[in-house]
Amino acid sequence: GVPVLPHLCLARPGLEAGPLTSAALETQMLESFGSVSFPFIVKPRRLGSSVGVSKAETMDDLLAGLISAFRVDSSALIESFVSNLVEYNIAVLSESDGSVRLSAIEKPLPESEFLDFENKYLSGAEGGPKLDQVPSEGMVSQNRELEPKDLSADQRKLIEDCARQAFTLFNLAGSVRIDFLCDNGTGEIWFNEINTIPGSFAFYLWQAAIQPLSFTDLTSHMIEEGFRVDRERRTDTSSASGRSTIFNRG
Repeated sequence: GVPVLPHLCLARPGLEAGPLTSAALETQMLESFGSVSFPFIVKPRRLGSSVGVSKAETMDDLLAGLISAFRVDSSALIESFVSNLVEYNIAVLSESDGSVRLSAIEKPLPESEFLDFENKYLSGAEGGPKLDQVPSEGMVSQNRELEPKDLSADQRKLIEDCARQAFTLFNLAGSVRIDFLCDNGTGEIWFNEINTIPGSFAFYLWQAAIQPLSFTDLTSHMIEEGFRVDRERRTDTSSASGRSTIFNRG
């Protein structure tokens, strides 16, 4: 029920399978996308910070992007490229009563076509290396618009509903940042990824929420949640309980 981009997931080819050919890749893409219309985005299935993400304008670019992605992950995604790209991010956490709490929504303002690792961590003032100036704070140091005015009520509801649903479906905990992609021309929005341990716990989104949380309060909330989750996951191995686990967690 959560909208995602058309995509193809590929496992890293084993030695017995031989190299991935452009003909074989095109066949799989036709099945997934209906047509092979460049450009596409290639990225590792896991990881974060845009490591291994590339834009493919040709089949050669696509194969090169997959090779790069397979260096850092055992599987990769090929996704349709979003024109007029705008990103929206929201943080989510759970309350002690099981309800889901949402932060403010942010709209990152990247300096290039998409927010890659270099833009996040290496690009400092006047184009110099960020790491040569001050320690990088990742997304905290990015330009952004909080509670963006161009977001319609329907778009906001979609982001909030999908964020709640994804958080619940994956049984997540802690302060999680969930990212969405938007075609600013059509207004369409797609779920992009879940950051289960975002930099600085995405505290800047909680500070701007309708119910603000300071970094100290957010950290305290997560510590208490950790104790609560641990208590809930403890098991009883006595025969009377009917549990099938062997060891009691300490």
